[in-house]
Amino acid sequence: MRVLLLGSGARTHALADRIVESGGEVWCIPKVELWQSNSRIHAGLQCSDLGEVAKWAAEAGIHLAVGMDEYSAFADAGAYFEAQRIVYFAPSQAAAVLERSKLHSRRILEALGVEMPELLDVITEPTAPTVPRSFPVVLRLDRSASARGVRFARDPLEFADSFNALVRVHRAGDEAEPFTVLVEEFVSGFEVTFAVFAGTNGFVELPPVRDYKYLAEGDHGPLTSGMGGYSPVPSLAPGWEAFCRDLFARVLEYMRCSGFEYTGYLNANVIHANGRWVVLEFNCHMGDPDLGLLLPQIDGNVALLMHDLAVGSDIPAGVVRPTPSIAVSLVQAGYPTSAARPDEVIRQPDSHVDDLYLYTARRVRERLVPTGGRVLLACATSPSFRQAVRRVYRAALAAHIVNPALVYRRDLGLETLE
Repeated sequence: MRVLLLGSGARTHALADRIVESGGEVWCIPKVELWQSNSRIHAGLQCSDLGEVAKWAAEAGIHLAVGMDEYSAFADAGAYFEAQRIVYFAPSQAAAVLERSKLHSRRILEALGVEMPELLDVITEPTAPTVPRSFPVVLRLDRSASARGVRFARDPLEFADSFNALVRVHRAGDEAEPFTVLVEEFVSGFEVTFAVFAGTNGFVELPPVRDYKYLAEGDHGPLTSGMGGYSPVPSLAPGWEAFCRDLFARVLEYMRCSGFEYTGYLNANVIHANGRWVVLEFNCHMGDPDLGLLLPQIDGNVALLMHDLAVGSDIPAGVVRPTPSIAVSLVQAGYPTSAARPDEVIRQPDSHVDDLYLYTARRVRERLVPTGGRVLLACATSPSFRQAVRRVYRAALAAHIVNPALVYRRDLGLETLE
């Protein structure tokens, strides 16, 4: 099968490797840098015009296009590929409103009676916000798919700093979008990510992921786009399977009844607190490091699975086999507040390290240099979490030795050993 991947990051690197292992051939837009060239992984047409990309894909004999990032969904890339009769696995622009607008997704969940954090305020002006009466609170920038669009405040001073930071994020993005900040109660509990691959004839439940967003050990420091995680989650409260299945079934049916058939990846960030499940938000794009954790737990040809879901074919049981998997992100010092330092050179460890993926990089005089704060993703899958923890930190250490400027958390997955 010939597959086009639209998106960057370690997720694209990992999925491309997996498709090639199953005998497929991959084209990537934008170009994905690899440690070494692979005769079955290519750069696709490097063009921002999705109509031209879709025409090129048809001429190249592409069978399946996969939208992996926020842009491909928000720009409604699927319409262009469907016009060329290419199967597309990702939500439409209308369906991606689940992630694109936090306020809209709240209205959907309210209609379904799903519990969420209490909404304390909606701020629509980037000046002089009303300070909440009680703390802590969470501030979410509507229409932001980045971790930079979420801030935490424990007091009025931190609230002002967090709000001003979201104003800067909005101004750095698309200022044509309306400015809206949601102020929510802070819910303390065990956070987990539930996810599915959805199709026109049902969905495949993926193993839950415990994702670490804070930069430093013990969940200290600023929020990031993801420092690593593990999957499945052995310490989840009883009843999570029924909650997960019911949540996605109801949301996807609601979208279908609203005229927006949802196809592609969908996850929900959920907190279990005081015996209740509270949904924080949805994400429609395939995230890092989640996809690197989930791919090893999907049995068989993942590209064929996506294709069959998109066209409505029946999916056999047993395509997901939960297996202990752990991922650790290696980031540049100063991340996420400082910009990437392109003068750093990314080096591959001399020793053989399985599943060490590049986030974003480019080649300068045959040397790989980072283009983002997150640089490498080390992944390990083993029969037990103890083995997986040992393997992933062996890989992270090997990468750190040859890239001493990179840092990483050293407490990921340790709770699985208790």
